Amino acid sequence: MNVECDELWSFVDCQENKQWVWLAMDRETREIIGVYIGARSEEGAKQLWNYLL
Repeated sequence: MNVECDELWSFVDCQENKQWVWLAMDRETREIIGVYIGARSEEGAKQLWNYLL
């Protein structure tokens, strides 16, 4: 499997509450295989990685 990861952010309720959405998808099928919503930090990246294991 060939995996591609990306991130995006959005406000939830107010501009002070920015949330990051981390996505992992199969490059060939574009199917989402993992999601993490939270902080844009090393811990957030680890949470996505752990979900994929």
